[in-house]
Amino acid sequence: MSTIQRPSIYRSLSIHAEANAPSLSIALMKTIFIFSFAIVAAATGGCSDSGNSPGLMTGIQGQVYSIAAPGPTPVGWVPPPLERISTVLVLDSNHRQITEVITDDEGRFALELQPGTYYLRVKESLIPTETGPYVVTTGALLTVRAHYDNGMR
Repeated sequence: MSTIQRPSIYRSLSIHAEANAPSLSIALMKTIFIFSFAIVAAATGGCSDSGNSPGLMTGIQGQVYSIAAPGPTPVGWVPPPLERISTVLVLDSNHRQITEVITDDEGRFALELQPGTYYLRVKESLIPTETGPYVVTTGALLTVRAHYDNGMR
């Protein structure tokens, strides 16, 4: 049985294709990615700017502050942040609870809300103290304060 010898041009093309296989795969993957991106962009209407930054939500963000201090409150006293996990109750314009949010261990919180008027109360506060009214508008993240009052005077 005899073996058939390929002409030298076929051998060199075969060797060239095998040596460049990784770069051919990368080029193919890039082409597929660009084509896929173009399809998604066309299906979603392209990159239109709605005026809002990506990730911007409508709602509130804030911090819980401890408003209790022993003795008379000095003029100009600024309440310190309550650096512990708390539960902030969110009340509607009729002062009815609609939801709650748990703060991080530094008393910070963020919550997405529909546009409207809201009040806040810290659940763990010994004296129920509301802050607000806070008016949330579409596309805005309002920075607010919630007050914790342990009743110490």
